[in-house]
Amino acid sequence: MTLTELEKISLKNPILFYDGMCKFCSGFVQFIIAHDHEMKFRFRPLQADLESLKSKGLSFINDYETVIVIKNKNIYTKSDVTFLIIDEIGGRWKFLKFFKYIPKSIRDRIYDLIAKNRYFLFGKRAHCHVPSDQDRRRFL
Repeated sequence: MTLTELEKISLKNPILFYDGMCKFCSGFVQFIIAHDHEMKFRFRPLQADLESLKSKGLSFINDYETVIVIKNKNIYTKSDVTFLIIDEIGGRWKFLKFFKYIPKSIRDRIYDLIAKNRYFLFGKRAHCHVPSDQDRRRFL
């Protein structure tokens, strides 16, 4: 699937790109699946599209250290992804938007610290997460 095709999908459904080898990232995806009752989000491992995303101006991506969301052809990274997800899934998670008042530079530094240490803190899979049959249609 090309990045152009993915951008078209993003007009209807936000697409979250994540490190498919990272246990924390896979857990984050499972959290979204459990709370995205309208099934808005689609998911794709970064491993499938890293070079294409870098060509879109995301050359700072190294070792899959950020989740990325494309929504309406706009690209969101780092802590901004969290707030986009909160807006999309709504519900009781809206209280977390309070953290948006923390300056983006500080939020992103905290994000980077966790991202750089995620394998040490949470572990790494030998292969990408395989979704259940029920969730498979949400993975691109």
